[in-house]
Amino acid sequence: MTQFAPPYAPPVHGDQVEADDWDILFRAVQTRLRQATDRLADHRPIQDCLVECLEAFEQLRATALREWHRPAPLTGTTALERLARHAALHDSLTSLPNRGFFRTLLDHALAHVQAERSALAVLYLDLDGFKAINLTHGQATGDELLKLVGARLSRTVRAGDMVSRLGDDEFACLPADPMDPTQLSRLARKLFDAVSVPFRIGTLEITVRPSIGIAISPLHGATTQVLLERAEDAMYRAKDNKSGFAFFD
Repeated sequence: MTQFAPPYAPPVHGDQVEADDWDILFRAVQTRLRQATDRLADHRPIQDCLVECLEAFEQLRATALREWHRPAPLTGTTALERLARHAALHDSLTSLPNRGFFRTLLDHALAHVQAERSALAVLYLDLDGFKAINLTHGQATGDELLKLVGARLSRTVRAGDMVSRLGDDEFACLPADPMDPTQLSRLARKLFDAVSVPFRIGTLEITVRPSIGIAISPLHGATTQVLLERAEDAMYRAKDNKSGFAFFD
């Protein structure tokens, strides 16, 4: 299977890398280590070693974050540019990459796979009944739900996969390497199951389920605009059929 470079790497500003972008990658590696630990339950010595690695990695992440977020005067254009750049590329509510950032990275990924004559896929997610939740429980609860959904999606995907908030209650996932329909179906089911587990927000227990549409390039489109439109079309078909997920047809 031909792989393209992971579409979400820490953006570089001069010699600086955004702290939040590094944190996303730190958490992705932690997730993979936890998955490996769970799978090796019958191999205790190896599992113990992985647990120690995970603990050490968490200490490294915590130390790095403390240094990155150490208060410092925001003087000069460099600090201000970093703040402005982060705000321009990330969703202010969930801290996920925003629609513009996602489209830019999808453009890059499409150019790469076209040169390699391989494929990539986009998964488009929408939360069923989210507007009713907002109306019933208020916008603050809805915003908290969106943050929790974004966090669950990020924890569910693999290192290198990118999750983005496109706007409102819509999210997208760009896998880091080509997947066949069986693998994409498995990923969609994992995302569906992760979001469908009830959320606890204060005293409330809220259940929300996603509808997921999948489009594959070049089969369903060769440009960012067409691929997103067709993934969205597939999402609406999944919503109408209450099937959880659907491929563009």
